[in-house]
Amino acid sequence: MLRRRAELRWRIRTGDLPRLVQLQRDLLRDAAPVVREGGVVVYSVCTLTEDETTGVDAWAERELPQLVADPPAGAP
Repeated sequence: MLRRRAELRWRIRTGDLPRLVQLQRDLLRDAAPVVREGGVVVYSVCTLTEDETTGVDAWAERELPQLVADPPAGAP
């Protein structure tokens, strides 16, 4: 996405993060009940903040136990 619209990386402000975190949670909450058994939900974000990445991952682990995270590529 950023390759085609590079200007987007400069539009996000610190004050936007709580809204983005909630949006990510809402999207995962809505996806969880409709993914087929053995299916995959791909979680991807536009920022690399802890709140929106590992924070949402930790939240999903607690709140959506039916979703199981794959380890990052190259992890032992």
